[in-house]
Amino acid sequence: MQHLQPNTTLQGGKYRIERVLGQGGFGNTYVGYNTEFEETVAIKEFFMPCDSIREDNGKRVLCNQQGLGLECYLEAKENFKELAKHLLAIKNDHIIDVSDVFEENDTVYYVMEYIDGENLKERMNRIGHPMTEEEVSLIIPQLLDAMLSTHDDGICHLDLKPSNIMMDKAKRIKLIDFGFKISIDLMLEDKGIVVDTVYTTIPSYYPPELLGRRYQRIGPWTDFYLLGATLYNLLTNEHPPHFGDLIDDKREDKHDTLPMPSNLTPKMRKLILWLMKVRIDERPKSVNEIQDFLAAPTFTVQEDNCKKRFGRTLLGKIFRQ
Repeated sequence: MQHLQPNTTLQGGKYRIERVLGQGGFGNTYVGYNTEFEETVAIKEFFMPCDSIREDNGKRVLCNQQGLGLECYLEAKENFKELAKHLLAIKNDHIIDVSDVFEENDTVYYVMEYIDGENLKERMNRIGHPMTEEEVSLIIPQLLDAMLSTHDDGICHLDLKPSNIMMDKAKRIKLIDFGFKISIDLMLEDKGIVVDTVYTTIPSYYPPELLGRRYQRIGPWTDFYLLGATLYNLLTNEHPPHFGDLIDDKREDKHDTLPMPSNLTPKMRKLILWLMKVRIDERPKSVNEIQDFLAAPTFTVQEDNCKKRFGRTLLGKIFRQ
C-alpha cells in the first residue's frame, strides 16, 4: 500500500486524511483536515516508493532495505524533517506556509496550508497560450520576495519551475516543493555513493551545475537560472533550451536558441538572457541585484540611441532642452 487511506487520523485525531493530492519520488501529499481549527490543510508524508514499505496496518512506514539501504534511508528521512523545520521557521506571503512538523508511523509529516488554486503549468495548459508580459511582471516580484527569504536563511529552492509555483484565487503566488531531491543527492554523494538520478523534471530547466553534478558550485545564482527558464516558458509556452545549446549559440541575444515574442520589452529580454547565462559568474549574485535592475528607469528608443551616440553625461542635457 503506497498511501494512507481516507479517514486515517494523525496526532491523536488532530489531523484527518481526506484524499491523496499527489505522489513524488520522496513523499505523498494529502488533502487533510485540521479538526482543532476546522480547516482544510495539505499534509506531506515522507515515503519513498522505491525504498519504503507500509506494514499490514496500512500506516507504519519502514525501509525495504533493497534500495538506498537503511543508513541512507534514515538520513534521507532526517533530511526531509530538517527541510520541513526550515520551512516552518520561514514566514513569507509567497512561500507555502508550514504549520506543523511531527513524527508518527515511523515516518515524518509536515502540515501546510491548502492552496485553493492551480500551479502555473496547469494554468498554461488550461488557457492554451503563453502568459502576457504584464501577467508575468506581476509574478516576478513575488518570486523574488520568496527567494529573498529563503536565500537569507541559507536555502535554495533548486527546483523552480511552473509546476512548483501556485497561484491562488486572488492571483497571489506561492512557491512550493523545494528541491528535496537535490539535497538527497548531495547527501549521498557526500558519502561517496554514486548517484544515477533520473530527473522527473525537464532537464532544460537545470543549469550545468545541477545536471553536471557540480554541486559545490550551487548557490542563489542556481535559482536565478531556473527563474529565467521559468519566465521563458511562461512567456513562450515553449520548453527552455538545454544549456549546451546556449553555449553553442554565439549570438549575444541567443536569437536561435532563445527566440522570444516580438512584443516583449527589451528589459524583459535582457532579464531572461541575464538569468540564463551559462557561466555562474555572469548571472546575478543576489535578489537585490535583480530588484535593482527591475527598478532602474527604462530608456525610450530615442533616449537609448542618444545615449549610445553622446554618452550618459550629455543625455540629461539633451532631453531637458
